[in-house]
Amino acid sequence: MKNKRSILLLILSLITVGIFAVAASGVKIDFIENYGTNFRRNVKGLEEMFSWKFPEPIENFLNQTPRPLTTEEKLAILEKQQAEESGETEAPQESSLPTATPQTAGTVTSNIVAQKNAYTAGYAAYEGKVLCAAETALSCYRKDGSLEWSKEIQANQPILKTAKNYILVAERGGTHFYMFSGKKMLYEQTTDAPIVSASVSEHGDTVLIAEKDHYRGTVTVYNKKSKEVFRWNSGSYAILDADISPSSRTLAVSLLETENSVNTKISFFHLTEAESYASVSFEDTILFDIKFAGEQLTAVGDNQIMSLNTKGETNWQTSFDGKTLNRYILETDGHKLCVLDQDNAAKLLVLNNRGGERTTLSAKTLPDFVDLSSGYLAYNDGREIIYTSFSGKDVKRYLCSRDLKGILLIAPDELMAVYSSGLEFIRF
Repeated sequence: MKNKRSILLLILSLITVGIFAVAASGVKIDFIENYGTNFRRNVKGLEEMFSWKFPEPIENFLNQTPRPLTTEEKLAILEKQQAEESGETEAPQESSLPTATPQTAGTVTSNIVAQKNAYTAGYAAYEGKVLCAAETALSCYRKDGSLEWSKEIQANQPILKTAKNYILVAERGGTHFYMFSGKKMLYEQTTDAPIVSASVSEHGDTVLIAEKDHYRGTVTVYNKKSKEVFRWNSGSYAILDADISPSSRTLAVSLLETENSVNTKISFFHLTEAESYASVSFEDTILFDIKFAGEQLTAVGDNQIMSLNTKGETNWQTSFDGKTLNRYILETDGHKLCVLDQDNAAKLLVLNNRGGERTTLSAKTLPDFVDLSSGYLAYNDGREIIYTSFSGKDVKRYLCSRDLKGILLIAPDELMAVYSSGLEFIRF
């Protein structure tokens, strides 16, 4: 059997080289092109069945063939043709055909990777690659969609956070969390209460907010060696968010006050002291997300965004002027993107790390997904992804083949689209 496979492989290689040579020459021969399409599909099937590996030029030639239609897709096309022949019309339905086409000048390449329940996983750009935290594995993908490494974890609702080389995966509603440095697991730890949210600093500190019996919540800090170094229980106020600075290791906690009106209090802690050393209150606002960029704390609220130092002093505040905050992104370099609702149209406001307006762009509809990185931003309009520089002059578009569930910028001109059961790696 082995000899037969070797002979078959030799014959197929010779035929493949022949068709490849014709295709590479640029000569257009119809019957060869038609035969070549079917031939490539058949050879790919045998290659996968017997784990063969062709030379790279032939491998690239074989990969040029679109995948064959599934039975369901063929039936859908047949039904449409029959309806047109009979004069019947029907409401348009979502197509599962691979119809992704670039809507921009230049060359766009993409690669779709199957990922079960992709929309439930957590994603993060990491050293020019993509991290994916799914229920049973933390995986790292290269920019072309190939898998670089994968580690077993267990997290039904994964929270994925990164800071420099540190990777934190926590189980929302569970008690497990994991710390990695690249593909090396530093430790696995369990808590004594269900995890609500989590963050990690460039110093390797993990901050967990968890439920706590007889309290409104608890904040716990673990160092990079998995040792618990701080714990604070809130008896009066609900905990909205918490984060820790990388250098001074100052802990900030955002608390919701609802006694007389809806206010937010941000308290600052030293890890060596049980009580806060500074607190500041903000009336008629809910600061639900706080994040350190260096030693400066950004706080995002329902009607404004602001920055504070570790003394609790306000550096700057920007009001949304009655507009509704629809989406936002806080970039690690200090840039912020706020998507504001303007009568169902969108205002995309980019602020620098001093709170100044870097740029403002407009979109006809409110995007479902946005991302910001390295002077570029991406957002969607239905199935179309718009990728643009802050100036709005360098605009590139890509029409996806299915409904989007997320967008992630990996590097300049490199991004990833998340679908229900797959990932598409796109390069402009």
